[in-house]
Amino acid sequence: MKLFSSDNDIRKGIGFLPLLLCLLPTVQTVTPLWSEPLLYGSAIGGVLCAFFCIYGLCRGKHLLWRLDLVDLLVFCWWQYVLVRGYMPSEVPCARQVVTYTSLFVLYLMLRLLFISFAVRTVAIESALFLVCGYELLLGVWQFCGGGYNSASVAIKGNFFNSGPYTAFIAIGVAMAIVWLRKEQQFGGWKKSIMIKGNLFVLFVGMVMLALIRSRSAIVAVAVVLCWQYRGLIRKYYVYLTFMAIGIGAYLFFLKQGSALGRTFIWRLSLGMLTDNGWLGTGLGSFAGEYGKVLQTFFSSKDHIVSYAMNADVIDYAFCDILQVGVEQGWIGVIFCLMTVEVSMWRLRKISVVLLGGAVALVVFSLFSYSFQLFPYQMVMVVLMAKAAERSSLGVAFSGRKIALLCLPLCGVMGLCYHLANRHLQAHRSYKTMARMTHETFLQDYNRLLPLCEDDKYFLFDYAHLLRANKHWMDSNAMLRRGLLVSNDPMFWVLMGNNHRDLGQYREAEICYDKAFVQMPNRIYPLYQKMCLYQQLNRQADARVIAKKILDFQEKVSSQAVSDMKKNAKKKSEKFVSVNIK
Repeated sequence: MKLFSSDNDIRKGIGFLPLLLCLLPTVQTVTPLWSEPLLYGSAIGGVLCAFFCIYGLCRGKHLLWRLDLVDLLVFCWWQYVLVRGYMPSEVPCARQVVTYTSLFVLYLMLRLLFISFAVRTVAIESALFLVCGYELLLGVWQFCGGGYNSASVAIKGNFFNSGPYTAFIAIGVAMAIVWLRKEQQFGGWKKSIMIKGNLFVLFVGMVMLALIRSRSAIVAVAVVLCWQYRGLIRKYYVYLTFMAIGIGAYLFFLKQGSALGRTFIWRLSLGMLTDNGWLGTGLGSFAGEYGKVLQTFFSSKDHIVSYAMNADVIDYAFCDILQVGVEQGWIGVIFCLMTVEVSMWRLRKISVVLLGGAVALVVFSLFSYSFQLFPYQMVMVVLMAKAAERSSLGVAFSGRKIALLCLPLCGVMGLCYHLANRHLQAHRSYKTMARMTHETFLQDYNRLLPLCEDDKYFLFDYAHLLRANKHWMDSNAMLRRGLLVSNDPMFWVLMGNNHRDLGQYREAEICYDKAFVQMPNRIYPLYQKMCLYQQLNRQADARVIAKKILDFQEKVSSQAVSDMKKNAKKKSEKFVSVNIK
């Protein structure tokens, strides 16, 4: 199987190795922490920049760079993110700026790679297929009891849960479907191996999706199937329509609570997009702004009755285009849609196999948060760089100009690596002292604050430490910073506790009310409010809240909820006996 355009030119064969190097972050262990996978990506980008800097100096003849509309869109989107990130905002956005910058530089390096070494399309198909196959086999191994899987989530690949993991399975299955449908360019034993490999991925992948019950991945594969068998669908559209409705209803009721929760998130997110115009709420602001919208929405008692069980603490919109829209406004949506659409249109003429993988990934992102994770960002960058290679407009660059371009980019990637590494080291330092309450740790937390100001867990623990040492006002200040990046009602509850200890009882009551209104399926704010009324000897008010607690229908039962209801029952009985006397 020929992977490169010329067997006689060994230089072209070198291009496959940097391609695999770029896909290396996709098989690294992915955690919710953004800096760890980005550390690998920026290091790889720096290596490629240094390589092309040396390559440009050693190259004597000119290099023809074919400029494409994709290049222009990627550049403009990156520029807009930089401008939007440095606009005045209370929300920290270093993560978004560093991520977009790293991806932009990696895109440029991949464009240089594909131009300089003429890597054939089949090489990219094979590399991406290997990545998907690796993740699939890892999932099978975990299903059989191997690896580092937890008891709660057995099949998750290199990811922190099974949700984003299934996107790789969907990509692999989609590519296998398209490959088996298209006219093949291999013969003999090579064709036999490719057919067996694709059938294996197709069969095992579908079984894994059935076991994990990932609706997003199933829908993504279904869209690819409809695209590939559109002729058959046009012929039997009546029967297939009823079948699609039945399958859709089954997928909805398969995890009805989750489905209703996501539709609720999409409804509020769409409202946030339409309310915040062209510029959005700011980079990294989704979680905090979502908490404000929840308070406004549940200020209506009718909404509490109808939608309380659908609310939850989230960090993502579970639809990447909506998340981009909320944070970047309509301008970000336009750039995102145009970049993806033009890339896929270009990819259609280059490789239908890669297009199949891209379609599956994009459809998956409409129901999840795949593009918030670096591995899938990297996969999309590879696909976009390949899509932009066929353009009629060519610009010649000398080797010296290539070196002059790559030299400052080395510094940019070095800076991104430095920032990601500092954040990672700060997070590891924080983990060693998390939940510590001794006053000596205050200095350490304050030192780490500039590097962890976007971490809701760090901010909450810092506020808890300040409260434990009776720095109630400072604790509230830290909690207000946490509300910028989180919609967890516990920030309001802890703020209410601080006000109560300060003797500011009215402010404490307001905080408990805000916590409950923001998340009306949580019982803890009501319990704290009852304890406040009891402390103030407001027995009648405490009894009213105790009755609400006893009648409360919790979203998830737990021992803590049972204990709070028992205490409320005891206190309610005590209130009754006191009144009788």
